[in-house]
Amino acid sequence: MNGLDERKINSLLHKHLIIGITILDHEENLIEQRQMHGDIIRINIHEGVVVRLSGTNEEYILPPDLSAIQVAPPGEYRF
Repeated sequence: MNGLDERKINSLLHKHLIIGITILDHEENLIEQRQMHGDIIRINIHEGVVVRLSGTNEEYILPPDLSAIQVAPPGEYRF
């Protein structure tokens, strides 16, 4: 599927994704940290990984790099 692994895409669709973003300046000083979560609703080479954020109809788009997505270890997560 246009450079993406279709089996990997199918295994990720409709999964809940925890997103953590850290923004650093050029000297690696922390500028901002953001956390969000939601369900993966689409994955394609043109849009990337499209997540519907929990509690909203807002979509958040991540680059189409499926290698960056990992299974979270078992535990209790608080959002």
